[in-house]
Amino acid sequence: MNVFTVDHELCRKDGICALVCPVHIIDAEPGSYPVLDKHKAVYCLSCGQCMAFCPTLACTAPGLEREDCRPLSAQDMPTPRQADELAFSRRSVRNFKDKTIPREDLIDLLEAVRFAPTAKNTQNLRWILLESRERVVQLAELVVAWMRELPRIDPELDEAMHAGGLVRAWD
Repeated sequence: MNVFTVDHELCRKDGICALVCPVHIIDAEPGSYPVLDKHKAVYCLSCGQCMAFCPTLACTAPGLEREDCRPLSAQDMPTPRQADELAFSRRSVRNFKDKTIPREDLIDLLEAVRFAPTAKNTQNLRWILLESRERVVQLAELVVAWMRELPRIDPELDEAMHAGGLVRAWD
């Protein structure tokens, strides 16, 4: 199965897709259409890098649509000062507002998050979306109950994750 396709009417045969492929599995000879050998297809990360860099949107990777890998437009790029401000003002301490976020906004955020980088672009993440403070507290209580049992279930994991300290902080 060929997981990489090229629209011959759009392709400029410039080989950009091959140059930007992070696993170097796209073959592109000057003046020829790029190809992906079926034996190399198993190594495709489905990262969309080839699609994002193709100036004519001529190629597609498996499981991705062209609109999923749109190139970043110059006018949407943050200025160096804005990027600096975002990086330096980021905090991991979470103080949440007691305000419901519209479901449509949550879905949009989750849709955007799926393009965040992960190791080898595997995207092997799971999200738990809780839409009320009560459900968050309920989940936290379940996790703490599990951590209370951890010394008996898996002492090594208990020690490695400092579960006892987390339980004491919760209490």
